Amino acid sequence: MGSYGEEDWVRKELGNDEEVWAWAMGHLAEHAVIALATSSDAGPRVRPVTAVLHEGSVYVLTSTGDAKVRHLEEDPRFEFYVLVKEEGGTGYVRCSGKASKVADPELRRRVGDAAGFADNFWNGPDDPDLTMFLMDIDAAEIVRPGVKGWEMLTR
Repeated sequence: MGSYGEEDWVRKELGNDEEVWAWAMGHLAEHAVIALATSSDAGPRVRPVTAVLHEGSVYVLTSTGDAKVRHLEEDPRFEFYVLVKEEGGTGYVRCSGKASKVADPELRRRVGDAAGFADNFWNGPDDPDLTMFLMDIDAAEIVRPGVKGWEMLTR
């Protein structure tokens, strides 16, 4: 079985390339549920969360009593990824940044409406069981299907 070294994988620093960000966010828009990693006293935790792409920003909706709410309040750093499947194979988009709670009732309503299914879980934007986070993404690592290497985006 052959092996390959790091030199076989190309790493491109793309900075704030708007076209590649649009490609990455387009794949995120295809997923209503993402795998979100947060920090806890017990170490990293990964769990599914409802994700909403709205007006170019990513939001996470979750139940207020969930441990991930406390984890993000104590340490707002996060990572999440989405699997990308295209004709050339599979890849991924992995994003990192800091989360902040959304309190603005009008924004909560617009994001909930954009989710299209939030009313199945919560009784509107004022429901005390609904916690919403803005996921302020500052970096993304992309592996495109069929491409040997990484693309790094930063904001």
